[in-house]
Amino acid sequence: MQSSFLVALTDVKKREVPRHPKQFDLCAVTNEPLKNVVLVVAPRSYPGLAEGLEIGAVYEHDEKKELTCRVEGKYHNLIFLDWCRILTIIVAKNARFIKDCSLDEWVVQVAGALEDKEKYPDTGGRGPFWELVRYGLRGVTFGPAVCAKLVRDFDEWEHVAKAHGHEEFYWLYCRLRECFAYPNERGLVYCFEPHWFQDSESDDQPLLGIDPA
Repeated sequence: MQSSFLVALTDVKKREVPRHPKQFDLCAVTNEPLKNVVLVVAPRSYPGLAEGLEIGAVYEHDEKKELTCRVEGKYHNLIFLDWCRILTIIVAKNARFIKDCSLDEWVVQVAGALEDKEKYPDTGGRGPFWELVRYGLRGVTFGPAVCAKLVRDFDEWEHVAKAHGHEEFYWLYCRLRECFAYPNERGLVYCFEPHWFQDSESDDQPLLGIDPA
């Protein structure tokens, strides 16, 4: 099984020099590789995911201020998508999912169970954890505003998650909470090597800010 990682960064700084026209992690002048840089990209359906950052900009960070979260968790039998399914059932108690569908369709379904415009008018209907469930492994950038919102979600639902009695689920719950708290309004979270969605046919593709082909 390939591993997927969420990477959290704090104290990031935008590079104020022109970006390489074809590859963000190369110097535009010398073509030499750049170290400790990340490109901010966002889904077309929800560019607000990167709020607090400039989409398409390159940010530098100190490699010592980096937190990596392996989203397969502590146990190999509980991967991130199953964690999302359990979480959604806890939050949206009547959630039902169709099994015979593509991965893209399944993720939209699960995130859709967390949507309610009447219940969550201040966020356009996006309920607790919606951003994480919908975009967690798609290679997009979670800006500081969304990271802070997710931390509030984790704190609000922590007692319910713990009471669920699922050791593996709660372990990953706490680890993900730590991951999204790490930027502390001065950084970001992104998915390293999002192989699960490499062949995605989602309307979010191509991502906003992505390197040109």
